[in-house]
Amino acid sequence: MPFDTGTFKALLAWADKIFEKLPKCDRCGDLLPEHYYTVQELYGDKFCSEYCAERAYADAFREEEVPA
Repeated sequence: MPFDTGTFKALLAWADKIFEKLPKCDRCGDLLPEHYYTVQELYGDKFCSEYCAERAYADAFREEEVPA
């Protein structure tokens, strides 16, 4: 096994390491589902839901429209 079978603490430490390696949503940080969402204009960002993709798109282009 990849962790010490003697302690629950070791199991949690192993699970945390695995969790950190999993792909996450570029907007909210939740885990990405098998079929994730992308926005062509955002160059490869991956999103967990249509909502996160739409919010990221709106945020990205709202920032560009603000006059300096």
